Amino acid sequence: MRTCFAVIVVVVVSSLALIGCRRSVAVAQVDPNGPVEVVIPEQGAYTGAFMDFGDEEDDVTLETIEDFEQMVGKHQAIIASSKLLGRTNFPVSNLNVIWRHGSLPLVFWSPWDKPYEEDHGPDKFSLTEILAGKWDAYIDMWADAARSFGHPMIVVFGVEMNGTWFPLVGRVLRRR
Repeated sequence: MRTCFAVIVVVVVSSLALIGCRRSVAVAQVDPNGPVEVVIPEQGAYTGAFMDFGDEEDDVTLETIEDFEQMVGKHQAIIASSKLLGRTNFPVSNLNVIWRHGSLPLVFWSPWDKPYEEDHGPDKFSLTEILAGKWDAYIDMWADAARSFGHPMIVVFGVEMNGTWFPLVGRVLRRR
């Protein structure tokens, strides 16, 4: 009898846990001009994705986002896109699409020029050039535009510095 009761408790608890996991989370409507607080979820984790936004990885469209979410069956709390340093302005239109969708934008801000080759050292956007101030005016313009965007976002500078496939550190790692 005691074993039967324990099995029933385990089944009920497991069922409730599964129901809780399957429960869809309502996405709050975001006032694009209102104050925002990004909070850590009480349970679980935020999900996010880098979707196929075209050859330049920055052709963000609501249709692509919705198609991806339909495919995976889950709203993406964080949506990533990318921008190449020096070649483009601040991606305000892309970030607005993501923000209005109710997701937190993540921008991979990449300090290299195209075309780039794997295992090829830094180009005109080398860390030495950046630290020497060659790109200060551009970086200041980008930062001012980010401030004017007025919403939370995540910026990742020089993504994937752990390998040779991007020119930021290709030759540096190979020399070691």
